[in-house]
Parts: sequence; C-alpha cells; structure tokens
Amino acid sequence: MKILYIGSPNTYILYKAGKVPSHWLYGAIEMENDGHTVYWEKEKITSILNDIRLLKSRKPDIIFIPNLNLKAHLLLLSLKSLGIIRTPLYAFVHHSPTAGNLVSRLIYKFLFKGIDHAFFLSEKSMHNTIDSKYLKREKCSVPGWGGDMDFYSKYRNSENDGYFISTGKENRDFDILIEAFSQTKEK
Repeated sequence: MKILYIGSPNTYILYKAGKVPSHWLYGAIEMENDGHTVYWEKEKITSILNDIRLLKSRKPDIIFIPNLNLKAHLLLLSLKSLGIIRTPLYAFVHHSPTAGNLVSRLIYKFLFKGIDHAFFLSEKSMHNTIDSKYLKREKCSVPGWGGDMDFYSKYRNSENDGYFISTGKENRDFDILIEAFSQTKEK
C-alpha cells in the first residue's frame, strides 16, 4: 500500500538519525515497518495546491495527515467533502476545533466531512469534536498512546536521576505520571 504522509519530513530525518522518538510520527513508522511505502512529504500552508500536486505525483492509496491544519489542507478537504477526491484521508486532530459563529461552524463541519477517519490524542478532544457535530462517533478514535520506549530507554542511567519526560496538556498520561513519581524518592 502507498501512503502519502503530509506533515514534516524533517521529523522523519531526525527519527532516522536517532534524535527523536517514533511516536512523533504518529504511527507512520509502524506503517513503513509493516512493509507499506510511505511518501514523506512536507505540509505547505502557503500553497493551496500542494496537496493536489502530491496526490497527482504520488498516486497514494491513503492520505495520512499527522497534525491536521485546516488552512494547509483547505482545498484537499473541500474536494474530499464534495466527493471529487476519493482517496481515503486519515488525520490526527490535535485540538478540539472551536468556531465562534455559525458561518465558521458550518465551514468546519463541511471540511471535516472530507476526513474518512480522525484520530485524537485524548478522549476529551474527541468528545468535544463529536459534541460540536463536526464528526460522527464512528469516524473517530483515540489510538493507544505512549512513548517510544526503545528511544527513551537509552536515557536511563544514573546521571539522569531526578528527571522525567512527559508531554501533552490534556492530562492523558496524568495517572501514569503520578504512579511513576510515587515509585521514586522524589518529593
């Protein structure tokens, strides 16, 4: 299967160099490890035609956007919503979309119609998006989330005692963090 990854190919380069963990690529490394061809392409906010050019040149089976930016993918989402583009589109939605007025809400709803499946980093973001009626429940999920332990395990040594790594602002790993601290001598 050919997967068009539209995000930051620089993150892939950093991953290959061992400088960042695989979870920064939101599952695309696992897709590649499963034998799929992943085309690592750059998201361009300044070019409305970028996605269309990539679709035409790569002819993917699936489009994967690791951090959905509606401005960067406005034309792609519009054409998907209208049924003109039929390539399945999967995207990570990092934050609950918020629109102040009726026109904005209708535009969001129209653009989100182009997503075949949305992944969320937390149940909270997913439920807010569903409650706002931007996506239906059956098009949403929160995949199992966790750090790339192979990457982080190389930092376990005595000179790093007293430090911890935690990311995110939605408390999705809060219980794990509390449990980890309770097993240390830190106060």
